[in-house]
Amino acid sequence: CFFPGGQMIGSVAPRISHVTMLDLASNDLGDEGVAMVCNGFSRGACLQHLVLNNNFTIPSKFRSQRTGAIDSLIALLASSCPLQSLDLVGGPRSALKQDIIPLLFALGTNHTLTSLDISGHNMGNKGAMALGRALQVNTSLQRLVWEDNGTLLQGFASFEV
Repeated sequence: CFFPGGQMIGSVAPRISHVTMLDLASNDLGDEGVAMVCNGFSRGACLQHLVLNNNFTIPSKFRSQRTGAIDSLIALLASSCPLQSLDLVGGPRSALKQDIIPLLFALGTNHTLTSLDISGHNMGNKGAMALGRALQVNTSLQRLVWEDNGTLLQGFASFEV
């Protein structure tokens, strides 16, 4: 699949030095488009707030594209881009499920993100465990929205901060 919107935004992102907030919610960028946007902004932009809600719409059977999108989000968090907030809300068509776990582990080494919304991804107990481990070492995250993720008592019990 080819997503020209994600490619266009990703290609101009390194030259956008004055935009600090970008809301791309519900644009059907798909995994590949999300990866292109994140790759573009990880190359020196000044983006502080990024909203990518409901953009993971490619079925997860395309594992390499999903993995590439998650890896690009992780690279964005590790880049010189001063990202402070990330909204990554999922829904019935865009839930990442357990594919979000590597991103949650990456929060352990991130020191710029202060706000994260990962609602609606149905990540379950394994996601709660990964999030708990990351937050044991992450001291910058101040706001976490974690609704509708199918976390049961076992997941919450393992969530030790």
